[in-house]
Amino acid sequence: MKTITTLIFTILFVGHGLATEITVLNAGSKTGSFAQQSTAYADDLTQSGYDVTLDIPGNHCLAINKFNLIDGPVLMPWASDYEAGGRMGQDCTTFSFNASDIVRYNRTSIQACTLNSSKSVFDQGAGKIGVTTPKWLWQRTINIINHNFGTAHTQIDYNGSGDLRTALLNGEVDFAFLSPKHAKKVTDQGAICFYTFGDSMDSIPSIIDEVHVDDKKFMYLGYDQVWLALNMTDSQKQELKAELVKYHNTVGTATNNYSVQTIDWSIPSNMAKKQFETSVFSLME
Repeated sequence: MKTITTLIFTILFVGHGLATEITVLNAGSKTGSFAQQSTAYADDLTQSGYDVTLDIPGNHCLAINKFNLIDGPVLMPWASDYEAGGRMGQDCTTFSFNASDIVRYNRTSIQACTLNSSKSVFDQGAGKIGVTTPKWLWQRTINIINHNFGTAHTQIDYNGSGDLRTALLNGEVDFAFLSPKHAKKVTDQGAICFYTFGDSMDSIPSIIDEVHVDDKKFMYLGYDQVWLALNMTDSQKQELKAELVKYHNTVGTATNNYSVQTIDWSIPSNMAKKQFETSVFSLME
């Protein structure tokens, strides 16, 4: 998602512990949530004494090409929309992993937001809807909205959530489909978010309730993200996970200040893998 985009940490180990050399390779866009998280992780790892190299090539296709050249241990977040697109042949690649590789899992639901327009225009009129990748998914979504609501919205594509957020605030688009993190940033600037593509939340109704029963399964839209510790021993995976948990829970760290969505660190890895696969198949249908 995405806003949905990927981050890779290449970590060199000495014995059973983390070494001081760490490459943070962001495989999302240059402006989206993964880029911000990669920067935050890089800052915190530096503060912890690691020699960090931050690399932001621009998208997950480029990052996977780099990953394939790496022999050492890697921490790589992977998103369900990337995987769905790859399996459908509409994106550059898929990525196979084991449940035991998962050190972090979280899920977000997309929200529909506007600054200069309104929910009534979205429900009854025509406007420019800004989206990020994957383009094929959002084209299907907007087609369903137009069919069910009798509207004539058009799709405007952006490379990352940061660019999309700026476009909404600058009036380039009438509406934007944003992750909760970016939705909060635009509502702080006066925008409103009037639909969620998941369960109703905080007085925001679900758009799923507004479409025909045959279309509902296509409207559960969000991004499942798994963060994978690859080419590592079990003890190395646990040590790395402990570092991530510490950064998220410690006030004053760059990661904590970024305040990504709530993460359930206790979810069993096999359950996280099952939920990730459920998200992938939902996006593919």
